[in-house]
Amino acid sequence: MAIPDFQSIMVPLLQAHLDGQEHRNRELVAALAEQFGLSEEEQRAMLPSGRGKLFANRVGWAKTHVMQAGLLASPARAISVITPLGREVLERHPERIDLSVLKHFPAYRAFRAGAEFNGDEQSQTTGSTDTPQEAIDTRIILIDGPRLAALMFDHGIGVATESVYEVKRIDSDYFSDI
Repeated sequence: MAIPDFQSIMVPLLQAHLDGQEHRNRELVAALAEQFGLSEEEQRAMLPSGRGKLFANRVGWAKTHVMQAGLLASPARAISVITPLGREVLERHPERIDLSVLKHFPAYRAFRAGAEFNGDEQSQTTGSTDTPQEAIDTRIILIDGPRLAALMFDHGIGVATESVYEVKRIDSDYFSDI
């Protein structure tokens, strides 16, 4: 099976919390990987940046979105528990919960408005299945040598100051008193 997109993980993520207990992220990732029937290789698949595991990242983004809508709460770091609203939404949408469902919650709309204001280019209207991290990791811009050198000088990256020149001018105020 292919690794599911983060929106497809939302319902199983909430279902895993139906016991009302607190759940650790690590346990959730393992349980969801088993539920989706992911192979060991799929579970070890890395993000394009190589900075994290793809499935765990998608579970993290699914959790972030449902938490921002108020469907899960986090009583401590890396721990989550379902809220009464989460139970209610899961009862109303047992098949699929995605961004189009979450956008009906004021807290989630506020979260999205802040994300869009801060430059998050993932659009809920396009139905993108990439997480924001995946979108960042896969965006590559090719720059030619002269442009790269100009950017390095402009931003002071990979360059060192060799000499500093002083430019002097005559101070007319000094001579006005003579």
